[in-house]
Amino acid sequence: MDEYIRRDVLKLKGKDFAATEELVSECASRVHNTLMHQNIKPGTKEAFLAYVACLHQLYLFGAAVQLKRMGYHMTRI
Repeated sequence: MDEYIRRDVLKLKGKDFAATEELVSECASRVHNTLMHQNIKPGTKEAFLAYVACLHQLYLFGAAVQLKRMGYHMTRI
């Protein structure tokens, strides 16, 4: 899925393709490490909610990375 998105959706090649793979891997590793240190019992409602919260934040981060790559930036209104 990640390769499909990077190659066919985002049209990344070369260094950008590899850099995005490294960024995604690092983010996933950090999120996994953080979840493991929360001492949440597997299979519980709290574990599910924590997982969904992580997925939501990763989605927002991915959107922010892509918008920055496209030249957008945040400004105060």
